[in-house]
Amino acid sequence: MSEPKILYIEDLERGLGASRDAIRGMVRRGELPRPAKLGRRLVWRKEEIEHWLDMKFGPVAESRVANRRPG
Repeated sequence: MSEPKILYIEDLERGLGASRDAIRGMVRRGELPRPAKLGRRLVWRKEEIEHWLDMKFGPVAESRVANRRPG
C-alpha cells in the first residue's frame, strides 16, 4: 500500500508537537499552509507540509536521517 498523500490535523498535531488550537492559529497568521476541507475535516497535502518544513528548517539530508541516533 502506498504512503498517504494527505495529512489530517491529528497528523500535524503529532508531527509538529502542537495543539489543534496552535495549528489553527498558525494557519490564521499565515505561518502554516492553508488546509482544504474534506467533508468537515481539515486536510493538507503531505507534499505541501514537507515543502513548508524544508523552507522553515532546511532540507533534511539523507545521511543525517540515516545517522540519527534514537533518543
